[in-house]
Parts: sequence; structure tokens; C-alpha cells
Amino acid sequence: MSIYVFVLTQDRFLNFTYEIRNMKQVKKSVQRAKYNLGKGPLFIGAFVVLAVAFLAVLLIVGVLFSEEMDIRFGTTNPLINNTVDEDIADDDIEVDDFVNETIDEEEPIDIHVCDIYTDSEYDICMMKETKDVSYCKDDFECVLEYAKTFRDNTVCDMFSLEYQSLSCKAIANNNGLVCEDTNFDRVSDRCYYHFVLYTNNYAYCDMIKEIKSLRIDCYSYSAINAKDVKYCERTLKSGDKDECYLSFVDATGDISICDKLFIKDINSFTCYYNPAVKFGRMSYCDNVITSKRLNCYNYVLHTSEKIDVEDCDNILDYSWRDQCYIKASQQENDNTYCAKISSDSSKRSCYSFFE
Repeated sequence: MSIYVFVLTQDRFLNFTYEIRNMKQVKKSVQRAKYNLGKGPLFIGAFVVLAVAFLAVLLIVGVLFSEEMDIRFGTTNPLINNTVDEDIADDDIEVDDFVNETIDEEEPIDIHVCDIYTDSEYDICMMKETKDVSYCKDDFECVLEYAKTFRDNTVCDMFSLEYQSLSCKAIANNNGLVCEDTNFDRVSDRCYYHFVLYTNNYAYCDMIKEIKSLRIDCYSYSAINAKDVKYCERTLKSGDKDECYLSFVDATGDISICDKLFIKDINSFTCYYNPAVKFGRMSYCDNVITSKRLNCYNYVLHTSEKIDVEDCDNILDYSWRDQCYIKASQQENDNTYCAKISSDSSKRSCYSFFE
């Protein structure tokens, strides 16, 4: 008869095998001794010896099992001198192999911080991460960004055009006066313009003399970037101021600036219309002259990427306000906007979309 005690440890099964031989003979001997107890004192000793032997075997098994429990809870150091069951060992190996294969298959992917960008933005990101201007290739703006970031004017010699080289040096040295190092106003104008773009030193817009469009763009950039329309009112002439105002309104959606226009009969429509389409605000069309107002409402309603649903309440013309609510309900997938519609027929049309 064999008694197998299997105890599961942290990473393997221990198999303790204890052979108790000739148990049948022991059992028969015990029965024989028990039978002969009545025959005399001579048999009592034999019975006691056999009983003690049997109990000793049980005691040994109990002690070994208790020691193995201590091993599991870390109270003793195991002395392992046993054979591991072959089938269980094979299963262990298969599980380990599976786990290893799974880990190999799920190795983390190395994602670089610049991978979220594309084209020139990726090149600029890699240039900054590696401090290597070669990522810029022949991209003028990328090289200017390198010069600004690392204050390195040695890269400026790579440009053959004077205004590019001069702009680069001015930005690298953070000194707009470098732009004066030329005999040509048009070169210095471009240099001043780029210097403002890369340093936000807006005062240098005043230094642009010859290229009118650059001066307007410079002041427009300054006003939008600084969120202050006063830059449109620097040294620009009336018509030039209007261009700056229009750029500011188109970028910010602040139509209150339209009141500042000098040439209203020409620029007023553009001032209200462009931001109306861009920001999806149909109420801006209320400010357009009557002859062009219908076109403004219609174009905003059908071409704007997204209607500003909160703006619908501000539309003065009730029929176009209803159309705005219908558009809002479909855009937001919310029929509560239908309840705001004043016309019964338009309201039914709005609800029918959700049936």
C-alpha cells in the first residue's frame, strides 16, 4: 500500500512517497494477536508491539505533513529530496511556455512623443527633441524655430537669400536691430516681420517701411496673438486699419469691432458674414444690410460645419430662428429644441425627424 502526499508549493508540486510494506501481513498479525489475547500473557506483548509500530507509521506521516505546511507558510527551510510527478511537471512546463509566449506577443510598442505630428510639425518636434537641425531639411520656418530655441546663429549661414539669413540671425540673437544690417528696405522689412512672429516683440511692426502688406499682416498678427485690437490702430491708414479689423474679427468672432470700420458700405458685410459662417452664429446676419441678409442666413444654415445652438435664441427673424432650432435638434440629436419653435408646421417637421 502506498500513501501519496501531494503538497502544492509556490512554483512546483512536491511529491512525498512513503512505502509501507506488507500491511496485509501487519493487519493479519494484529487480528491474530487479538484472537490469541485470551490464550495467555505471551500474546499480549506481540499485540502491543504491533500496535505501537502501526501508530508510529501514522505519526511519521503526520509529522512530515506538518513540516510541509510549515514550509508553505515560511516557518521552516524545506529539504527537498523527492521526485516530481512527471505529468504535473509537464503541465507546469506547458503553462510556463504559454505565459512566456503571451508576454512576448504583448511587448509594449515604443511610441515617440513626436509621432502625434505629421509633416513639418513632426520635423520641428524631432529637431527639438534631438537638437539636430538636419531634421529641418530645407524648411525655413523649422530652422528659424531651431535658432530661436537653441540661440544658435551658426545655422543661419545655410540660407542663400539675404532676408532669410538676416531673419535667422536676428531671432537667434533675440535682437531686432540685426535686421538693419542690410542696404535694402525690403530685406529689412521681411526680417522685422519674421522677428515679430518668432519673438512676439510687436513694436518692430513699426519698423516695416516699404512692404505695405507685411505691415498690415504684422499688426494683424500682433492684435490677434495679443488679443488686443489696439495694434490695428498704430500707424496704419484708415483702409489698412479696416483690413486689420477684419482679420481680428474673423479670428476672434468679436463683431463689436465691426463698428470701428471706416469703409462700412464695402466691409460691413464681410465683417459680419465671415465670422457668422466660421462660428455658426446665424444671429450675426441680423447686422447685415437687408438685401444681403437672406443670403447670409441661408449660407450659414447650410454651410457652417456646426451651428452654435445657444445662438439660435438671439436671431431676430422668427422664421430663421425656427430653422436654427430644427438644425440644432438634428445636430444635437435632441428634440427638446423643437419645443422652442413658434410655427406649428415647422414644429411638426422638427418632431417628425425623431419618429
